[in-house]
Amino acid sequence: MRSSRPPQVPLAPGRDADIGPYKLANRIAVGGMAEVFRALEEPPVGAPRSVVIKRMLPDLARDPECRRMFELEGELGMRIQHPNVVRVLDRGVDDEPYIVLEHVFGVDLWVLARRLQREGEVLRTPLAMYLVCEMLAGLAAVHDARDPGGNRLELEHRDVSPSNIFLSVHGDVKLGDLGIAVAGMRESHPNAPRNERGRGKLGYLAPETVRGLHTDQRADVFSAGVVAAELLLGRPLFTGVGEIGILLAIRDADVGIFLDAVDRLPPALGYSIMGALAREPDQRVQSAEDLRDALLPFVDEPVRKLRAELGKLVSGAVTDSGREQPGDSKAMAETTEQRISRPDSAGVLVFLDDDGQLYTESDVGDLVPAQAQEFDGDRYQVTRPGGEAVGEYRLAELVQAIATRKVAATDHVTTGTDRPAPILQFPHLLRHFPPSSRTPTLQRRIAAMNTTESYDLRRGGMLATLAHLMRIEANGLLIVEQSTTRFEVYVAKGAPQHVSSNRERDLLGARLVAQKVITQGELEMALAVMPRFDGRLGETLSTLGIVEPVQIVRHINAQVEERLMETFTWSHGMASFYGAVDPPDGLVPVALDPWAVLERAAALRLELGLEDALFLGRDGSSLLVATTLTPQVLERQPPVEVTQLLVGLEVPTPLARFDELFDPRRDPIRGRAKVDRGRRWATVLLAMGAIHWA
Repeated sequence: MRSSRPPQVPLAPGRDADIGPYKLANRIAVGGMAEVFRALEEPPVGAPRSVVIKRMLPDLARDPECRRMFELEGELGMRIQHPNVVRVLDRGVDDEPYIVLEHVFGVDLWVLARRLQREGEVLRTPLAMYLVCEMLAGLAAVHDARDPGGNRLELEHRDVSPSNIFLSVHGDVKLGDLGIAVAGMRESHPNAPRNERGRGKLGYLAPETVRGLHTDQRADVFSAGVVAAELLLGRPLFTGVGEIGILLAIRDADVGIFLDAVDRLPPALGYSIMGALAREPDQRVQSAEDLRDALLPFVDEPVRKLRAELGKLVSGAVTDSGREQPGDSKAMAETTEQRISRPDSAGVLVFLDDDGQLYTESDVGDLVPAQAQEFDGDRYQVTRPGGEAVGEYRLAELVQAIATRKVAATDHVTTGTDRPAPILQFPHLLRHFPPSSRTPTLQRRIAAMNTTESYDLRRGGMLATLAHLMRIEANGLLIVEQSTTRFEVYVAKGAPQHVSSNRERDLLGARLVAQKVITQGELEMALAVMPRFDGRLGETLSTLGIVEPVQIVRHINAQVEERLMETFTWSHGMASFYGAVDPPDGLVPVALDPWAVLERAAALRLELGLEDALFLGRDGSSLLVATTLTPQVLERQPPVEVTQLLVGLEVPTPLARFDELFDPRRDPIRGRAKVDRGRRWATVLLAMGAIHWA
């Protein structure tokens, strides 16, 4: 097994001289934003003090905006003085800006957790909750940071994870790496580092972060809840196939592992932590202070005893690691998996895995075993089963031909030096076929089935179709076609789970290239080695460090939603529904709120004039009333305002009253929709059959 930690970097002559009044001992790490040193501060009187120095990299320091944000990080850090936060002791400029941090003599929680896991141990509940409550006290201090005028800054930490929770040999618990300046740079400056996958960090993101939605301090509360759950479980809370799988589990707040353990925990403890793990921020414990108050009763032993027990564990971890872990060697320098381009690396692609181990490009094949069937050639010759030539393709071209049905699963492929073999024998190619034709069994089943229902899109469009499927909680495959364009929509309880199409521009790689997330060359490089990553383009791009996994998940979600919204704009076409057809393995499901989808669809169709017939001859005084289907719709748990509206429709209600019932400040698409929210919901409910004109 490879060494789990890279060696400390020796100091280089010249640039690595002393920084200001601080004498450098060794360089801990070099990352995308800064380099981190252990140093000694020699006061006029007394013994030298060990500190950690974070110095900005020269290239970024020459950028005025990045430099300003780095300096702001130091300024904000000095305002937060709390025993549970790693202190910023000093800041200055010595060629480049630097920040001096408190040196926590011990290890971070990531190191301690790994040691406990190797030994099959789990922290006792009082000790685990002591550790979490101390961390939450520090987090509450960060959240309560104020400007010189005493106004709350509403800061978010954005990186609450074991790597940033520092434990001393004396039993101290300190939250480090505020992440404030880095977060600000990501949002305001294109040259700032955008690495989202530090050591063990992915598993601690909040669902709203993964989904690309607005975040606030409640995202930190979710991350703290994950830390608490894992300390009690002794294992990761979120698991999946690769990084993308982990992010999908977070997106859906899939905490089944912890739920299974709740009954084995002290009464109310598990449910207190579950309150921090709610998928929706509004349903979550609202502050770090509130979560701490809920967990403090479970710290039911003397603090002095718990500090001593923690200090002993940390001392053992320090001894096991062979060296003390000084300062924030991961997070401060952002030494995450990335491409590094330095004169001494000769342009070699370098990766850093979650154990801190460096890999070169030639090692990539060792990360994931290759598939049993894999071609080494650069060109693929495709023929029909009878021998008729289809064409010659590079891998990127073949993937496009497969996804757009120009090449069939029964066709044969060879590189010219091998015997032709059916594409069905190559898993890394097979997964690119449209879901409904991915396996012969599923293909035969759909071909032999009669459609459960067919829908003419000239009559209410896709809005009426999906509204009906949602009302009856249908499960299956909806195939939507207009001219030569075909979409396949898998639904579960009427909610869209996956959407694919037969167009080249809808392929994930094509989208990333079109949006300038990657270059065509990077896409082709990823496709060339994709067989080694189970044929998964997202995982390939992620592992190669070309695209952050969080960004991949966000693009997948956005792409599915865009495809779905396009179908709502169709004024004609056909939709065929096949009930009880399960999606094939390997599809990436999306987490779309079906009610939000219907509201957006109604807004879109109203703006395009596609629902004019619905309101033809009607005005604000026209009356609407509930139908016998209203109770069935209420069982689908619509938004609160819609529920209140339906309950009040037992008597005929004017259309104008609809708009009065909705607070425009709570409109999720305020500023983008040109039609009042009441009219949008009237359209949805009419499509569902929940209301009708009186």
